[in-house]
Amino acid sequence: MAIAVVGAGGPTGRLCVERLLEAGHSVRAIATGIIYVAAASTYLSAKAVDNEGVKSVANIAKKLGAHMVLVSTALATPKNRWNPATILLNTVIRYNCVNEKYAGENALRQSGTTYTVIRPSGLTNGPRGKAELLTDQSDYGGLFPMIARADVATVCVAAMCNPKAYKVTFELRSNNKKAPGPSDMDILFDNLRPDTLSNIGIL
Repeated sequence: MAIAVVGAGGPTGRLCVERLLEAGHSVRAIATGIIYVAAASTYLSAKAVDNEGVKSVANIAKKLGAHMVLVSTALATPKNRWNPATILLNTVIRYNCVNEKYAGENALRQSGTTYTVIRPSGLTNGPRGKAELLTDQSDYGGLFPMIARADVATVCVAAMCNPKAYKVTFELRSNNKKAPGPSDMDILFDNLRPDTLSNIGIL
């Protein structure tokens, strides 16, 4: 499968490229799959990158018939609107960035292309494969426990190739007190529910 990585120059994007190449995929400009890990890098760029950028790439994915994996944030849910971390990120770190990420998620869902939205907890630069990975769809995600970017990249590649992850939104975190089992990645998506209007709120 030929897969494009949007944001390949960033730390999580580079790891996605490494995992894709290890899995035998090619990384090209014309793609049958797209991983979007780009994120705002300046105070006022969130709308352009996390919302409008996602919408533009989703429309391209639709035209190409490509599956799109979007890395968002566990804070991007209506239930976390008043979470202190959300308020800090929206006002001090990147203007309105969490709200723009959520708007970008909704733009992807409404684009008509197949997709996976991954909402990781806080990110670290630790090694992959050292902790059990946990998925959730409660929309109550937060920044802890944190997860290695390398593990997020591994899940991105797995979601690209597993139909059980299609049209699904989920929170992703690690259980640092437990090592991963040999079949953890195979069953990671088994109990996830497809998105519906009733389980995905609109801000």
